[in-house]
Amino acid sequence: MLRAVAAAILCWALVGMMPPWGQLPEGALREARTALVEGRVDEALAELQRLSAEYEGSWFVALWLGHAWHEKGNLAAAANEYLRGLELSPGNAQVLVALGDVQTETHNLAQADRYYREAIEAAPEYALAYRKAAAVSIELERHAAAVEFLQRFIDLRGEDTETLNVLGIEQYLNEDHDGAIATLDRVLQLDPENARAHFGIGMALSDHLQNQERAVDHLTRAVVLDDSNPTAHYMLGRVLMSVGELERALPELERAVELSPQMSDAHYRLAQLYARLGDRDRARESQLRFQELQRADEDAEFAEKRLGILKSDASKALGRNDIAAYRAAMSELMEVVPDDPDVRILSVRGSLTAGELETGLADVEALLLERPDRWDALYYRGILLQRLGRLEEARTSLEKVLEMSPLFEEGYSALGNLLMALDDADAAVEAYRAAVRLDRESPANHLNLATAYGRLGLAELEAEAMAEYRRIMEKR
Repeated sequence: MLRAVAAAILCWALVGMMPPWGQLPEGALREARTALVEGRVDEALAELQRLSAEYEGSWFVALWLGHAWHEKGNLAAAANEYLRGLELSPGNAQVLVALGDVQTETHNLAQADRYYREAIEAAPEYALAYRKAAAVSIELERHAAAVEFLQRFIDLRGEDTETLNVLGIEQYLNEDHDGAIATLDRVLQLDPENARAHFGIGMALSDHLQNQERAVDHLTRAVVLDDSNPTAHYMLGRVLMSVGELERALPELERAVELSPQMSDAHYRLAQLYARLGDRDRARESQLRFQELQRADEDAEFAEKRLGILKSDASKALGRNDIAAYRAAMSELMEVVPDDPDVRILSVRGSLTAGELETGLADVEALLLERPDRWDALYYRGILLQRLGRLEEARTSLEKVLEMSPLFEEGYSALGNLLMALDDADAAVEAYRAAVRLDRESPANHLNLATAYGRLGLAELEAEAMAEYRRIMEKR
């Protein structure tokens, strides 16, 4: 995090923005930012909280106070400051990237992707946003998008071997072999001993007969520079076999299997190679191992697809309140993967929908004993406890959810509803305002906020929230 904070000090210059002091005196944040970069987090927090009270309308102070809370490890407080910064400066690229970082850290990659793309749209020259968006696209296996973001990052910031290496591999995965080779050749111009670049070029060349000699050269260099890459050894062995160099291929394939015993393709190639070398016993042994691994891979793939279909069927059935279809899918799921946390969450959701509250609560408590990190389980625990009238326990559960996943919109709405039931409309307003910050086009969020303002007798604010609710509904 400290590296990100240090980089953020100069980010306004990289975006091509004017210094974001606004109403702040120039240099007002210097002491706090220096303390944060040097690791004196508590000092930075104290100074930033003072500045926040003095300049409560400054998005820049909110951003840096969010960074300080993030460094302290309090994601909920960090997210709250980032959301406040976005409210003060809608469409601000720096704040949007910070929110994307929180979503990335809490493994909400789809939402992180949305924030990074919004940052790019808001500030097309902001290089950091492209790098962040590329990382998420890689995690989501969206290779074409990753290529686009990485190329734009390089256009803005210039070449470096790390980014070029990642771009080359993403081009290869996106089936642009010529582009991958050109990119990785550029890496080798900058760093001739780069093992990853040699490996990537070797992979891209390996499927083309006319380029197999070049493929051998690059893959040989790759394994010399990095002997721990099983795929490089496998690819080199495979290409050497195809050009008839069987004796050279043998140690490469054997090394691949040594490094990665579950690599079924390497066992298959070894079986072929041993047979061509006349070693029938070892050929038979490798062939049997290949068949075992292939069956296991096929069984696992089939099971994964089947489970995905059943989970989808159960979830869709719940959505349309078709309890019979839900129970049919769940019956099969519970037979096959009774301990799968996602399946157990589905079971809890089903109990909630069917009104079997005590059963659902017992199931979610059991899951949380094993997986206390599952904030979604905590969320359903809070909902169940509220339905059972155990409101203070529900509040504790929902507040913990938002500590673990501080940008979970439904969590804020649920907490607001609970606080209204506890007759704490002031706190409910803050929860509903957080939900609105996360999704300004949700009519329910504005309606909830209007209801809370009405409870407090704040007629003008109630009218504003209702006007937003009607505006959105008219568009639908």
